Amino acid sequence: MPSHDPVTPAADRPAGLAETAVRGPVRRLQATTLGTGVLSALASAGVLTLQADRGYARAVLEARSWGAVEVTDADVAAFLTPDGGAPLTAAVILALTGLLVWGIQRLWRPTRWAGTVAAVVGMLSGAFWSVDGGRMVAAGPAGVLVLLAACAMVVFCAVWLLVAHRRDTRDAFDG
Repeated sequence: MPSHDPVTPAADRPAGLAETAVRGPVRRLQATTLGTGVLSALASAGVLTLQADRGYARAVLEARSWGAVEVTDADVAAFLTPDGGAPLTAAVILALTGLLVWGIQRLWRPTRWAGTVAAVVGMLSGAFWSVDGGRMVAAGPAGVLVLLAACAMVVFCAVWLLVAHRRDTRDAFDG
């Protein structure tokens, strides 16, 4: 049964995508990749936007130092997100997501491993950001949304790892 992908011409598609046993896991991995990438971009941009506020940055640094050292204005200035940092980070994450989806469509084997590295980094980042959850909640409704996005990012990255390393997905990539 031929694949009916309206975006990629049939001649450019891997032959394996014509098989249902391959197409299902590939589509599932692409959808999971897209969802994880969008959520990761939102969470990252949210955290960096919060870190652009001097009061939030000072509160986070004071909490992380456990009161053992005095947080200086220079420490706060070094911690602040530079102008344009949040949208640039979101754009880079979305570009990486697009590359992963493209690699998955072509059944390029290293895509799963590159995505695995990105998912593990995403899980660690989301978990690290969640440690500052109390400060996020204190920052108001936007902070609550960022905390929820960071926690959801951890879950979505874990789901991505499960989907990417399922037997049917591995078999789809191995031909």
